[in-house]
Amino acid sequence: MQIKKRGQATALALLGIIIIISLAFFIYSRTILLQKQIGLSQKEIEVKDFIEACLSKTAEEGLFFLGLQGGYYNIKKPYGEYSGIKVPYYFFRGIHYPTEISIYRQELSEYIETNIEYCIKRKDVSILKKGKPKVFTELNEKINLVLDYPLKINFNREMVKIEKFTSSLNFNFNEISSYINEVTQELGKDIDYYPLGGIANIAEKYKKRFETISFEDGSILFTIISSHNLSFKEPYVFAFMIKYNWS
Repeated sequence: MQIKKRGQATALALLGIIIIISLAFFIYSRTILLQKQIGLSQKEIEVKDFIEACLSKTAEEGLFFLGLQGGYYNIKKPYGEYSGIKVPYYFFRGIHYPTEISIYRQELSEYIETNIEYCIKRKDVSILKKGKPKVFTELNEKINLVLDYPLKINFNREMVKIEKFTSSLNFNFNEISSYINEVTQELGKDIDYYPLGGIANIAEKYKKRFETISFEDGSILFTIISSHNLSFKEPYVFAFMIKYNWS
């Protein structure tokens, strides 16, 4: 019995060593490949990886922040407030306000451009010169990001210049956008009637959960709740408001 246990322990130890060696070989191979493909030094690759990690992190934070504000970073009137968060009206007394995916794309890009610098600030990173960040965002079955950000950085006591970064998030925003469009179309069929049954059918179709909160002034807070594969533990929430002529 002891010999068997010893054999199992040895096998596990060997498996661990193989995994470590394979991982080290993968990292080394990736570094060499990047150096050949895009002509970057080892230090430039480290900076590129660091900035692209910040790009992903900032994009995730922006995605969740914009979701709570109906897809907006800089929210426009009309909007309501709930728990200190500004939430836009998609319908307001018979008027439908636009919810095109191009708006979400623009707002997420602006959030990243404004906030990515907070992620880059680190004790071992000194930004000596920088241009204005410009983000290009694609919202499809994945979120693809390109950041143009001319940087001159002192990274671990070495000067590095680099300006283009890319990243992607495994988040299907197309599905969220399609769901929102169907819900708003259902809501727009009769501006004096809240179609709970129709909205429930749409939620079942997309396998999403939704919640509503009604207010005395005729406003309804509508939240779409969705699972995701991002680093955040909380579910993804997308909120907007509607206001009927009930008062």
